[in-house]
Amino acid sequence: MKTQEYEKYKDTLPGITSDSPEEFAKLAQLIEQNVFELIFRQGRCMVIYIMSDAVESFMEFEDAKVTGEYLADWEGEQSFSLTIREQDYVLAVRQGTDNAFTIRFDRLVLHANLYDYSQIGHFWITGYEYLRQIEYQVTMLWDKKHYLGENYCTEAELSLSHLAEFPPILCYPSVPLPYRIIKENQWECSNQAIEVMAEVIRKVGDTSLEKKLEQYAKDPSKRNSRRFAKLLCKKKHSAVVDEIRNRLIHCGQAYPVRPYTEEISQKFERAKELGEQERQRFAGKGKQTDLYWEIPFECDLDETAFTIYLMHYYGIWNRKVKIETFEVQM
Repeated sequence: MKTQEYEKYKDTLPGITSDSPEEFAKLAQLIEQNVFELIFRQGRCMVIYIMSDAVESFMEFEDAKVTGEYLADWEGEQSFSLTIREQDYVLAVRQGTDNAFTIRFDRLVLHANLYDYSQIGHFWITGYEYLRQIEYQVTMLWDKKHYLGENYCTEAELSLSHLAEFPPILCYPSVPLPYRIIKENQWECSNQAIEVMAEVIRKVGDTSLEKKLEQYAKDPSKRNSRRFAKLLCKKKHSAVVDEIRNRLIHCGQAYPVRPYTEEISQKFERAKELGEQERQRFAGKGKQTDLYWEIPFECDLDETAFTIYLMHYYGIWNRKVKIETFEVQM
C-alpha cells in the first residue's frame, strides 16, 4: 500500500499498515464511501468493488469464515477494524449497536471481468441523448482507470477517459441529479482533455470548431463551457461527435460480451438481429440510426428482459434524436 493511501485510510480501517497489500486500500475506499456490500456466491464471500457496463469487479475474502450475521439491508452506521494475524486476517464489522459479525480470511483478492460496452445505452434523461451517452461512457472509462488502474485500460481508453474532465461534455449528464456524483472541480478543464479534443477536431477537419476550442482553452470558465457545449449539438459539428462515438465503439469491441446461459445468449442475439434489421431499414431510407441495447450484469439476472434502442437522428441546425424502444423477454 502506498504511504499516501495508508495515511488517508488508517482511520477508516483501523489495523491496516503501510505494508498491507493494495487491495486493503481499495477495501478502505469502499468503507469510506459507505458502499461496502457483501455478496455470497457458490460458497465464496466477496464485496462488490465496481460495477459498470465495462467492468464487474469484486474483492474476494479467500477461504472466508463468517461468524455472526451480515444484515444486507442495513442502511445505518457501520464501523470496521482489521486484525492482522500470523496466518490470516480478521475483519470485524459492527452494524449499529445491536449487530456485529467477523470475517476470517487468508487473502483479499481483486477480481475484474472486462466486457464489451460499445453499444450499451441508458436513456434516463431526454434531449440530446447521443451526447449523454458519450458523457456516460467517458465517465465510465475515467472510473475504470481511477478505481482499477491504467493497466486495465487500453491506450485509446486512457485517451478518451480525459474527456471526463472536459466540462462542455459534462454539460450533457446522463444520470438524473439525485443519483449524480458532482465533483468539486467539475468546471475545471484539464490540459489532457483539451489535447484529446483538439486531436479529434483536427482529425475530422472541423476548422471552425478548432478555433472555438482555442478560444475556450484560454478561458475555460463555467460560462464558456456552456457556450462550447451548445456547439456540440450543432449539425455542422456532428463529425466531431461521431468520431468520439466511433472511437468508443472501437474501444468497447476489444472486450468479450457478457457470458450468459446459452438460452439467454440466443435470445439476446436474436434481439440484436431484429434491432439491426430495423437499423438497416432506416439506413436504406437515408436516415442515420444508431443501435443500442440495455442488458443485465452477469451477476444479476433478476432482470426479465433485454431492451433494444434505436436512436434516430433528425434536425436542420441542431442535431436531435428520437429514441425507439423494444423489449425482448429473457
